[in-house]
Formats: sequence, structure tokens, C-alpha cells
Amino acid sequence: MPAYNPPKPPEPKAAEELDAEQPRNQIIRLPRVVVEGNRPPVFTERQQYTKEGLEALAVARYLSEFDRGVLNRYTLPLFGQSAEQRAMTEYEEAERQRHIAEAQQSIYILKDHDPVAAEQLKKESESAYIRRIEFLPTPGSNRK
Repeated sequence: MPAYNPPKPPEPKAAEELDAEQPRNQIIRLPRVVVEGNRPPVFTERQQYTKEGLEALAVARYLSEFDRGVLNRYTLPLFGQSAEQRAMTEYEEAERQRHIAEAQQSIYILKDHDPVAAEQLKKESESAYIRRIEFLPTPGSNRK
């Protein structure tokens, strides 16, 4: 193995350089640091939780104590939804509204720079977040 050659120690600074580095107003200066590397990924709630965990989060967030404890103690599967299903419906609607608001903000920002791209983003977001009722006939169809 090659012999280890340690790096040379830095040369001591002159008195003028040390005086120039000292703050005159008693503010402590920290050394400059450069951080390299990639940022860690940002996970959404859907990626962080399991299905059951997401349902529990939605129940805790969107259902009141009265609703959880008294109103929905017993559910009949044939006649209604469970507390988890109702809470997940509320959660999904809140997520939909959040996505719509983000898209509208992006459209507003993009409108000044590229009106064509803003209009295309508006059309795409409207088609993505519109509520569709599948069992109703579409206008102009022959279904009754």
C-alpha cells in the first residue's frame, strides 16, 4: 500500500486578514457551507399511509366525535355507507379541491407568460377534475 501523505496544514493568516474577518458590530459570522446532493423526495399522504391508515386519518380529520361515537356505531351495508367510506369521500373531495386550486394558481401565473399554454392547462385541468355522472345520458345521445 502506498504511504499516507497527510495534506499540508493551512498557512497562518496575516494579522491584517484576521482583523478584516472580525465583525465590527458583534455579529457572529458562520463559515460558508456548500451542500451537495439531491433533495429527498416529498411524499404525499396517499404514498405515506396504507389504505387502512388513510381511512383512519380521514375519519379523524373529517368526522366529528358525535358522528364517530353515536351516529355511526352500527352500519347496515345494504342501506348506507360506513364511517370510513363517508370520511374517504370527504377526503377525496378535499384533495380534488386542493388540486383545482393549484391548477388555477398555475394557470394564473402562466397566463402572463404563455397564454396558449395557460389555455391548454385550463382545458386539461377542467377535463381532469370535472365530476362525471356515468349513468346519466350525455347531451345528444339516443339513450333514454
